[in-house]
Amino acid sequence: MLNIMLVDDEGLVRTGLRCGIDWASAGMQVVDEAGSVPQARAKLSARHDVDLIFTDIVMPGETGLDLIRHLKAERNDLPVVIMTYHDDFSYVQEALRLGAIDYIHKSEIEQDSFYATLRRIGETVARRKESGGAADGSYIQALMLVNAPGYRPPEALKCECRSLGHDAWLLLFDWETSEETRVEIENGLPGHAPLLFFSDVRQARVPDIVYAGEAFMNRDYFYRALPNLRIYEPEWPGGGESMLNSKTFRWLEEQLYSLDWLGDNALYLKILSTIQRLRLPGNTVANLFFGVRVKWQHLLENNAESAPFQRYEFWYQWVDWIAGLRRTLAVQSGCSRYSPEILRAMQRVMVFLDGHFTEDISVSQAAALVSLSESYFAKCFRAITRKSFHNYLRDMRLNYACKLLVSSHLSVARIAALSGFSDPLHFTKMFKAQYGVTPGGYRLDHAGQENLP
Repeated sequence: MLNIMLVDDEGLVRTGLRCGIDWASAGMQVVDEAGSVPQARAKLSARHDVDLIFTDIVMPGETGLDLIRHLKAERNDLPVVIMTYHDDFSYVQEALRLGAIDYIHKSEIEQDSFYATLRRIGETVARRKESGGAADGSYIQALMLVNAPGYRPPEALKCECRSLGHDAWLLLFDWETSEETRVEIENGLPGHAPLLFFSDVRQARVPDIVYAGEAFMNRDYFYRALPNLRIYEPEWPGGGESMLNSKTFRWLEEQLYSLDWLGDNALYLKILSTIQRLRLPGNTVANLFFGVRVKWQHLLENNAESAPFQRYEFWYQWVDWIAGLRRTLAVQSGCSRYSPEILRAMQRVMVFLDGHFTEDISVSQAAALVSLSESYFAKCFRAITRKSFHNYLRDMRLNYACKLLVSSHLSVARIAALSGFSDPLHFTKMFKAQYGVTPGGYRLDHAGQENLP
């Protein structure tokens, strides 16, 4: 039975927590309580039988954060759980960075999942006691679940689970997980929540893992997100981050306002790779591309009503958008011999393929999408893209497979399936014919590199 202390400045709240919760069902018992941080510190100095503390954050005078800092310095073996009605996530983040092992919003007490959370916390503390108080250094791998509302880790999962608040979780493993385990966890996530995989955390503290996950979501996820991919392996944050300056931004604008990037593929790719390398925030990318479209409408005296400007969520969507704008501008500026109607039809097919390239799509289906005959569609598509429809679709699938090989640790068979190839052997054959190396060899050759668009 774990001995716990309740720390909350409201006496009625402490009474409600002490008497209204079936602590015994989670293997716990309340042995003491405190109405302030100084009182808690005084009581803890006199007794050493407390195994776990549940504390509020915001209290008069010293806060729950101050208590965690004190325990980190004086009683680092004594775990703390945040239990509060407070909704300011910055406080929760700081508490977790300081070493709190979990976070519970008091509104959860009335939910069915509360006792599962309580038992999970109890098992974590019990494991720590059995291992002599081993903490961060005892973990081998970690998974960070982000934007997963309603998710609760299954009790059968043999790992330490910590709530990060705001629908985020940190799963800490003292064993090496298999791909099957990670896929099983992935399949249990709601919606399209990303799952961040840290393959080796033996030299990292838990706050460092949380910080690395937050840094990835704030800076890299916008650029590394891909359709159908949910498991990502962030890199540990470094000090050499590229910074945007006004000169570079002006260069981007000047190139996008010129005719050169419409016909020069090398310059076009350099513009995209520069944006990606600088890690421009999503809003900055949206403002840059919106300005480009407005500028070109003015230059071409195009007063036709255009589709509403959409702020996309991920970089690959912006790459698709700017590619479509480039094709349209090429026609409107006289860089193409095809009519705007035909180009728009081809663009519509290309946009459709961007979202459905993993499906079994025929030339006749694509032609029907834009109400053209199969032969005329195939002729126009080859002339505009300089590839046959089948080769264009194949290249899309192979290009996506390259991105997965570099940015994930998924098996070649799973990557083949995610990229639209039903037969892994056929995929390997096609891949080697295209790139001169097997998928496994490509992954080794590009280890540690990021995909350019």
